[in-house]
Amino acid sequence: MNEYVLTALVILTILGAGLGILLRFGVTEAVYFGVFVIVATIIGSLAYTWWKTQTDKTVERLRRELLLKIKKDIASTKEYVKKASKLVDQKQVLADIEEIKRSLINMGLFDKNFGITHNAKKYTLTMIEQENRRTEQRLRGLENMAAINYSPKLEEYAKNLDSWLDELENAGFRIQEQRREFRNIMAHESVTLRDLLEKHEHINRAFSRTLQQCSKELQKLLSIAEKYGSVKRISSSVAKAKKSLKNFEKGVENLISARNQLKNFLKDFYEIEYRQMASSVKSISSVLKNDYVPTERKQSLESIMRQAMDITDPGLIGGLQRLKKEFKNEVMSLVQEMHNKLREIESNIAAYSPPADIWDEDEKVEALVSRLRIGSEVRVFSRHAAEAIEHLAERLKESEALLRILQNYDRIEGLITMKLNKDGRLAAADLNIKYSDKFLLIYSKKHSDTIYRQTTSTLVKI
Repeated sequence: MNEYVLTALVILTILGAGLGILLRFGVTEAVYFGVFVIVATIIGSLAYTWWKTQTDKTVERLRRELLLKIKKDIASTKEYVKKASKLVDQKQVLADIEEIKRSLINMGLFDKNFGITHNAKKYTLTMIEQENRRTEQRLRGLENMAAINYSPKLEEYAKNLDSWLDELENAGFRIQEQRREFRNIMAHESVTLRDLLEKHEHINRAFSRTLQQCSKELQKLLSIAEKYGSVKRISSSVAKAKKSLKNFEKGVENLISARNQLKNFLKDFYEIEYRQMASSVKSISSVLKNDYVPTERKQSLESIMRQAMDITDPGLIGGLQRLKKEFKNEVMSLVQEMHNKLREIESNIAAYSPPADIWDEDEKVEALVSRLRIGSEVRVFSRHAAEAIEHLAERLKESEALLRILQNYDRIEGLITMKLNKDGRLAAADLNIKYSDKFLLIYSKKHSDTIYRQTTSTLVKI
């Protein structure tokens, strides 16, 4: 309506201006003005028509974009609510979404197939924008309602899966790490329907990964069992469990059943391995108290032995075997470490060239160390290792003491000479130092005019 009024005002103004020019300047000037007006009018009409066309196109594009957004929002909300329907009935929410669609169809914005109609052009852009906001609010409210219905059911579903994880762990599967991951996902707070659906997916993925881990563990246990005898029937159970993992309930049931079969099959073999390990632990524990066993080695071995003795499930025989290897390697390293330390001390002693009747190399050490074999049965290995450790510790004690004596002899020699010259004899007790008898014995070997009588622990000048 404003456009018509504006046009009328423009025409009246031009006519008034033309009449004024005619009266003031004459016909010629009026004709020129008329031609100018005609040309200007044509150009203005073209410009207005172009502008109007562009404006209409922009409005049409915006109108279409808003209608497409409404259509997409409805489809998206419906899809999420349908996903939520897997756990809880959402018929009423879905019916309300359909009601929103029907109302938009009845308005003529969409056809029966929910495609945009030509009738939508009769609605202004402002009206379409208002309808978009109204639809958004209604959909948001329906999503919230669906979320309220869905949240407790998801919590119940997650707790049910968690109870199955309990059963798997109680059956002996090593899933502590996967269990922590699952519970972290459960603890994640979600409010919106879309967040809750995403949480549901994460829960399913985490549980599925746990079942896959259990299946791999079962396969490893089957490989161990195959070394002890025929496991054809159990192999079928393991294969059945692997195939049923997508069905969580059946998967858990079949995994536990297969593991119990393997555990029963391995029970007798496990008891043999456990007794062997227990015997070995007893043998080595008795020599670890020695001061010449390095603290780090002692702690490491105690940790391995403690872990091994804590394995009471035949299904963990693989872990027991792994710890047995670690135990033997650690014991072997301990023996080598003590042996190397003894060699170093003996090398330092040899540098002082002590008399043969005071010190000589112990051939027994080499024999005890060389007979130790990693491939030996663990009880035999442990018995030999305990003997070697005990002998090495004793030899280290003696050798360290002798080395200290040799290192300090020059400082003590003068004191012995002074006391010996005073009375012509010197008892070990009168020297009043540690290892006094050893010092007197070495002195007698270095001074041919003296003799050390071991029966009375006395050095005598002759």
